[in-house]
Amino acid sequence: MRRLNVALGRIGTALLALCLALAILTLIPPAKLGFSTKGKTTLKPRTYMSIGNSLNLNPQILLKIELNTNATIKFYIINLPRIETELGNLTQFNKFMEENSDKVLLEETIDEENVVEYTPEGIVTVSFILLNENPHKVEATYEIESFASIAPTVRIIPVITYLSPLGAIFTGQWILIEFKNRKKRI
Repeated sequence: MRRLNVALGRIGTALLALCLALAILTLIPPAKLGFSTKGKTTLKPRTYMSIGNSLNLNPQILLKIELNTNATIKFYIINLPRIETELGNLTQFNKFMEENSDKVLLEETIDEENVVEYTPEGIVTVSFILLNENPHKVEATYEIESFASIAPTVRIIPVITYLSPLGAIFTGQWILIEFKNRKKRI
């Protein structure tokens, strides 16, 4: 029993050390990749528009999208190469979304000035779409930047979340049993 206790205590300590190392990795800021797209566009009433270029992403790439508008619009990141029609009406968009609803990676409602960050969970090719459902035209400016991280935060945080309590339990029980054994010896 003593060997099992020591083994579990050492496993718990190793898990806590691993979680600490992973937590330190999340503190390292991502480096700018150099890809940046800026633009200004006018969306006609009840239309959508594809913006920027298609990008191939993996979990180590973080996208930061800054959007400024004079009204409320919707912003989509879709797991498809740039769509054939770069501009269309609301009916065409609804048909497109019915056919490709499983490809939507992110949908955000944008009010005036927003910053959207996105990190994919796998390897994807993404396109960006702005949708104006308003009965009036909307002015929008955007800037899309890509950043590379050493380790994808979207993968590290769940690992830390699950392993740190397990490590704490294993280490805690080992410390408690060792403390009780030392009390008995004295």
